[in-house]
Amino acid sequence: MFLYKLAKLIGFILLLLTITTVHIFFTSVLPEPFVFVHVIIASLICYLFLFENGSVVWLSFLLFFFLDAYSAGTPFGVLLLSGTIATLCVYWLYERIFTNRSWYSGLALTAICIVLFRALYFMLRFIVSVYTDVPLSFVRLSDILLWELVLTPSIVAIVVAIVTVTVPSLRMRSKKELFTLSRRSYER
Repeated sequence: MFLYKLAKLIGFILLLLTITTVHIFFTSVLPEPFVFVHVIIASLICYLFLFENGSVVWLSFLLFFFLDAYSAGTPFGVLLLSGTIATLCVYWLYERIFTNRSWYSGLALTAICIVLFRALYFMLRFIVSVYTDVPLSFVRLSDILLWELVLTPSIVAIVVAIVTVTVPSLRMRSKKELFTLSRRSYER
């Protein structure tokens, strides 16, 4: 039993490091438009759609912690705080508003997550730039935001559409299921 839990923990840590490495690879090796695919946010949204679990917030905390540890251009904690709060808000939206597993729901949640992440990132970077000598370029950050808003939600929508079509248990819930689920939550 102990070895099983240890192997599961090691596998989880390796998965986190792999996602972070793929994100760093995308941002440093690929050509200009594909540099802006945010692999971590795409992975988090796909994880949320597959497992519908609140552990996505802790997963985002660990992923952005690893990303913050490896990134040299931003002060420590800016990515961590922005990413975790954005994921928490998106998880809440998924639980309360976007309750189905459709491609357009994945598209909307990814776009909302990127907008929240970048808004918090801009705000924290601005605060850091006021108190330190770290320069801040709003033109570059707005270019990043626009490319991320085009590429990352498109990739998540395609992945969610493929997965929901190929795996029958992940298809969109029917209206009857949604009604009984919402009625059960009010009866608690």
